Amino acid sequence: MRAFFGVFLAFFTLIALFLRPLSNYYEAKYQKDFFITDERAMALSDKFISAAEDGLQSAKSTIDKLTGTFSGDKKQVATSTKTEQNLTATKTKPANLNAQNTQNLTPTIGAVKEANLTAQTAQLPAKTALNLDKNGSLASNLTPSAPDKTNKSATFDIELNENLGVILIGDSIMQGFGWGFENALKTSKISIKNMAKASTGLTNKKFYDWSEELKAALAGLENRPRNLLIFALFGANDAYSYTFDEQALDFGTDAWREAYEGRIAEIYEIATEYGAQVVWLGVPCMKSEKFDKKMKALNLIYKDSAQKYGARYIDIGGAICKGGKFLKAGADKKPLRNDDGVHISMNGAKKVAVYVVDKLLNGQSDKF
Repeated sequence: MRAFFGVFLAFFTLIALFLRPLSNYYEAKYQKDFFITDERAMALSDKFISAAEDGLQSAKSTIDKLTGTFSGDKKQVATSTKTEQNLTATKTKPANLNAQNTQNLTPTIGAVKEANLTAQTAQLPAKTALNLDKNGSLASNLTPSAPDKTNKSATFDIELNENLGVILIGDSIMQGFGWGFENALKTSKISIKNMAKASTGLTNKKFYDWSEELKAALAGLENRPRNLLIFALFGANDAYSYTFDEQALDFGTDAWREAYEGRIAEIYEIATEYGAQVVWLGVPCMKSEKFDKKMKALNLIYKDSAQKYGARYIDIGGAICKGGKFLKAGADKKPLRNDDGVHISMNGAKKVAVYVVDKLLNGQSDKF
């Protein structure tokens, strides 16, 4: 019976956890609407979690009944056996041994019952009310670390020589840019470390924690160059509702933005700690209008954060988009984007790299 309820709870818990990320992944990969909308996915997830909680209550009730029956039978058997042994051995032992056995047995069974229920309860994800205020912000401890006005990103003149080291962090779009960047600067003497990893973002730290990875990379640098530049490009895997610090937050709300800004702040603070300068690259335009709208919303967050920390922000869409709209190929008919409508082609990566390098060398940044 316990195994049945365990499987039941695990099934609904997995559905609740992965429905919304699956929706976002499908839209990003195939540039089509998922068969369940974001709002519907959120509602279904909540229903699944409620169903799991109801199942837990039913399991608890059933276990209570079974434990009570078992406890009663056990006490009777123990009493009968102990009494019979006493009568056979000495026939003089007092009958109060039955009461003593009952007292010893009852707390043991109660402890086992409580431990089992506690273990099952721990398997369920916490479902917490959002408690949003009138502005849609969460009244909790989600406030990100406010940047110190004197704690700006490191500044230095960018020169493409042996004194410059570059670290690239981000998702698969950054991987494409990284190839173009390395190709464009292959004759230079700068060192380039491409740490970009597909399917990652700043939202889901359980899958990949960029703060920890970046900190470890900076701490482990050998023969560190005098100037260190960190390029960051995220977003394609972050545009969905998520649970921050045990609080389920809807994408697009003030509370979600506040929590996500905290993730961005961690990158800037680590860079400052190690004396590195940050260049944040905006996500390019997308083929899907729905997905593109989400990316533009994230770009506003990246841009605001860059201004807050005194860092450069460059929207790479200026190299491969037209008026903010998706372009499959350039005027020369060569492809700028892959068929999925998300990633950058090899030709597009070269154009983006040249565009970014030109802005850096001329000290340019997108206007705030």
